[in-house]
Amino acid sequence: MKNRSLPLLPLFADMRGTAALVVGGGAVALRKAATLVDHGAAVTVIGVRVSDGIKRLPVIVYERPYRRGDTRGYRFVYAATDDTAVNARIARESKACGAFVNVCDDPLLSDFVSPAVLRHGICTVAVSSNGRNVRASIALRHKIQKALSR
Repeated sequence: MKNRSLPLLPLFADMRGTAALVVGGGAVALRKAATLVDHGAAVTVIGVRVSDGIKRLPVIVYERPYRRGDTRGYRFVYAATDDTAVNARIARESKACGAFVNVCDDPLLSDFVSPAVLRHGICTVAVSSNGRNVRASIALRHKIQKALSR
């Protein structure tokens, strides 16, 4: 994100059939891949060591390191490795390919952030701190959930 002084645009996207890539194989990658699957995306995961949880998802898995060009053909990319240099490379290559990218541990390299989400009936509430304070977003989501449960 080029200018963090501007607020992010809240956006709800129809992900059905959308090509999405998650690079990484651990707990963060599992959460991102599962969320994408839950929303109908066509998900591919690339990771040096891919967790069994990811392997149980209906995703394509390549258990190997990220390679130049892997982001081509995807509309959404999550960089969820534990290597900041690799994540930065994924961000650059994703942007060059025209994909929206989220670097899970670096919102300044990201085109979008994933909000804390709450579903209540047919409504969805998304809470974001523009990537600045994830814990605050989650805490506010819990307060909203508690208020709606009364």
